[in-house]
Amino acid sequence: MLKSSPFEIIFVAFVALLGLSMVALARRKDDKRVQLYLKLTAGLSVALYVALQIGNTGTWRSTPALIVLLACLLCLNFIGKPGAARAMRIAGAACMTIVALNAAILLALPLRNLAPPGGPYAVASSAFMVEDGSRSGVYLDPPGQNRRFMVQAFYPAAAGAEAYPRLAWIEAEGLRSAFASFAGLPAFTMSHLGRIQANAREGAPAAEGRFPVLIFSHGWTGSKIMHYDLAEELASRGIVTLLTDHPYGGLFVGFPDGSDSPWYGDALPERAKDTGFLDAARYLVGSYASDITALVELLRTGALPSPLAGHIDASSVALGGHSTGGGAAVLAAMKNPGISGLVALDAWVEPLGAEVDTGLRLPQLHIGSAQWKGGLNEPWLARLEAASGLWASYRLNASTHVDFAMIRYITKAARLIGWAGSLSEQRYAELCTEAAADWLEALFAGEADAFERLPLGDEAIFDLRRGVRR
Repeated sequence: MLKSSPFEIIFVAFVALLGLSMVALARRKDDKRVQLYLKLTAGLSVALYVALQIGNTGTWRSTPALIVLLACLLCLNFIGKPGAARAMRIAGAACMTIVALNAAILLALPLRNLAPPGGPYAVASSAFMVEDGSRSGVYLDPPGQNRRFMVQAFYPAAAGAEAYPRLAWIEAEGLRSAFASFAGLPAFTMSHLGRIQANAREGAPAAEGRFPVLIFSHGWTGSKIMHYDLAEELASRGIVTLLTDHPYGGLFVGFPDGSDSPWYGDALPERAKDTGFLDAARYLVGSYASDITALVELLRTGALPSPLAGHIDASSVALGGHSTGGGAAVLAAMKNPGISGLVALDAWVEPLGAEVDTGLRLPQLHIGSAQWKGGLNEPWLARLEAASGLWASYRLNASTHVDFAMIRYITKAARLIGWAGSLSEQRYAELCTEAAADWLEALFAGEADAFERLPLGDEAIFDLRRGVRR
């Protein structure tokens, strides 16, 4: 469902029509009917912009059209003066040029709500903070300050959830600004993302019963919001999903007391410029893994806050993550016996070093991108596979590492700048989001071979590996 107001699109179209009309009718500027037509077109354009403001449905994306509309209005005020025809042609041509740019902005930065999940449950969501008293002074935290991180929980909702407000995808202004800064853009260029809505109902009560859990971690420079699609799909199928937000590794983490933790770039120096890169990477992955362990402990002690309290099956907990978060999930699974399974997207296991040779005896699903094929991480992933038990892995054709992070909801231009591959969004959902959900659903249901749920014969995947060892 499109979130963009139709008035915003129509407004830009009317301004384009005004500019075209001014160029085409400049010679007939003294014709009263032409003057009336131009003034009506300009007036309708102004009315549409006023409607955008009254309805609070406009965004910065229509600002270029507004600027040229004001210029055209100024020009029309001098329609009977000498040189008016030339001024009309110049203003109209400039108008069409800038409106064409405006149209490109609307196409490149669309506004649409997250696609609805496919499971039988309505989905609810709530956030809570975890404080780990066993660690302090992590990265920029002052000595003595306990490690804190945020969790966004997605869970099956009880009847009546539709009465609760929908969760905003990127509600925090600080996170939107951090996205813009990371891309080298002014903060306002991401302000429109605050209008995108998820499907989950914020704060709604949980459905009756106890549900299995997936703890999922984002990558370096990531955020919990980059995996709302997977979380909503799993929750709609009866699997509680806890998305961790790791301070200093993520772009921005806001806390209930109003404080926040920005991205700390020095936590992972450039590989080519710093001989301590792998030590820093190991510490980074370890900090994520320790966050995961703290959350696992909360699950096992039954200390989760409402509305999750009493609705968790602590004997059925899987871990997962993307990139750095995937490597952290592997490390945390090694440190926490009793984990049910692991699902990882381009898991960065290189920082684990020789510890990958310990392997994991739990079922694992690894989905990789074509971009990371043959990279520095691949030999380490192969060593993990060789030392592990139940295993399935495959890569997605025409995909990038960032495809796993909902990049297409931020910009349709991601493919042009190399952030996204050419794999369509629908195919990505089938081969990654839905496939991972199918596999976890079968795993938690105790099916003998959950791997049979995977799209094993699909031509859009390659490097398929599956097997049972030890």
